[in-house]
Amino acid sequence: ASALQLSFILGAILIFLSRSEKKVHHFVNIYSLLFYTFIFIMVLFLFISPSVTYGISKILILILRAALPILALYALAPIQQSDAPLLFNTIIIGSTMSSLNLLSFSGLESERAGFENLYAITAGREAGLGVALILVYFSIGLLKLPKAIIFIFPFIISALGTIITGSRGPILAPLFTVICTFLFAEYNLSRRIKFLIRVALFTASIILVYQLLGERTQNLQLVSLNRVINRLTTLGNNRSDQGRTERYQIAWEGFVESNGIGKGTGSFDYFFKRDGKTLNKGLREYPHNIFLEVAFELGWVGLIVFGLITAITLYTIVKFTRSNPTSFHVRALYSLYFFSFFNALVSSDIAGNYSFWIIGCLPWLINVNSQFAQNSPATKK
Repeated sequence: ASALQLSFILGAILIFLSRSEKKVHHFVNIYSLLFYTFIFIMVLFLFISPSVTYGISKILILILRAALPILALYALAPIQQSDAPLLFNTIIIGSTMSSLNLLSFSGLESERAGFENLYAITAGREAGLGVALILVYFSIGLLKLPKAIIFIFPFIISALGTIITGSRGPILAPLFTVICTFLFAEYNLSRRIKFLIRVALFTASIILVYQLLGERTQNLQLVSLNRVINRLTTLGNNRSDQGRTERYQIAWEGFVESNGIGKGTGSFDYFFKRDGKTLNKGLREYPHNIFLEVAFELGWVGLIVFGLITAITLYTIVKFTRSNPTSFHVRALYSLYFFSFFNALVSSDIAGNYSFWIIGCLPWLINVNSQFAQNSPATKK
């Protein structure tokens, strides 16, 4: 975990301890119970894993990067609706800083910025969070023209940060987020029409700016963007997709072979390398799909718990969002779950998708503890 993250956790603990009334019940809800049950299952499945070292490291990273931050967020509860703009600005600033750091590290002409140490994937996701949030805010009508101008710079910087990773995930995830917001969060025909008009205007603005820049955009060689376009136009036939397809197949076959029992935490790395499927023995291997990873390593037990976590979170987000149509800030923050969900389906492992777990706790953090949520139809019995 980074020093900044550890500082946040320590600060949250100190704030909690300094309060005269310590509300411990904030820490207990269906999400937290299922999440920590899932971690416990990972620990149990270490005993049948042939790759104990990787399994332990995966659990420790998940605790440091997801479990402890979630506890810190609950320690800061109750989170009021008025705190949502602060969360929004914090994410935008963080995304912009990650993009600037990535741009300074690799520049615009790199094919895959920082890929040799896998830094690009993490930074690209952090940048993509800002892109997704601004897109959703604009689409649902929260950002009016004067306020929208303020976010042009962070949007451009964050978009460049996602592009230079040369990875499709961070680029496609914001689009997936906007689509899911349209399908699940916009609850009537009138709002959906307005949503589509705003998306069309935004798209037209991007095209217009591109045309106005003319030769300047042609002289700017974004090699990473060309790489992404190549991967999209050769979908299923390029080496990257073939490697993923092979991993998906091995993960599914391993799940079936184990009769749904699972092969142990971190075991995919062992079996993939045992069969000589990789030339890089120092690189950890995983299926690049969180559902298949859970199925292969934790079997039906882990899959059922993980499925419940995902289904309940999505249901809560949709229900609460539709019950509170005026809460633009909260709705936009909830939409980030779609962003993290998409990334978990296409890249990284259980621990590497720590943002998926952290963002998933927000519906309970706000929905259960804030005065705004207590007065909403979503929480009335």
